[in-house]
Amino acid sequence: MVSRTVTAKDPKPTSERIEQLAQRVLIGDIILPEFQRPFVWKRRQILELVDSIYRNYPIGSMLVWESHQKLASKRSIADLEVARRGETYPVNYLLDGQQRLSTICGVLYWEPSDPNSVWNVYFDLKAGKFHHAGSEEDLPLHQIPLRRLADPADYFRRLASLDDQRLRDTADLLFNRFKDYQVPLVTLGDMSINDVAPVFERINSTGTRLTIYDLMRAAT
Repeated sequence: MVSRTVTAKDPKPTSERIEQLAQRVLIGDIILPEFQRPFVWKRRQILELVDSIYRNYPIGSMLVWESHQKLASKRSIADLEVARRGETYPVNYLLDGQQRLSTICGVLYWEPSDPNSVWNVYFDLKAGKFHHAGSEEDLPLHQIPLRRLADPADYFRRLASLDDQRLRDTADLLFNRFKDYQVPLVTLGDMSINDVAPVFERINSTGTRLTIYDLMRAAT
């Protein structure tokens, strides 16, 4: 039997709730490096992702690189400010899952400003569908802004006046899906930027190609 030595480079798969992942982004534990491309998803793709979560469909894994390497990183995600962590390292650089994690952060923690924001999403309990609101006006009780899911007390206080049991059951399902939904998270160990570059190139081979040159330029 051949023994195998586990190194810091070995991928470590875990399962994490999407709400926890979003919180890790906002407190600066998971960081979006500057070499990542801007958010490009269309409104339809945002609605399809949240619908997949509601239906408990798989949305794929995400990949982070736990590293002491200091790279330039974005100070906001989904129009939300990311907390600064000073010089505390290591950090987790998000290598794969940017569009999905940006969407999750955006719809759950959107702060009302522009009513036409792509993050202004609600769920219609009667129709069982997600829509973009396009307005800051109060919605009917059966239309729930997804940002209310981040505050359970506010969420259920809003539903207290809903007297249709079928709609209340649907609202409970919506809440539980977004609280309990988990995704596979793979963490790469603290390897050098030269070692992680081929991994990043490989997973981005079907999209806009980023090379080791892009990664090296991002190093601070």
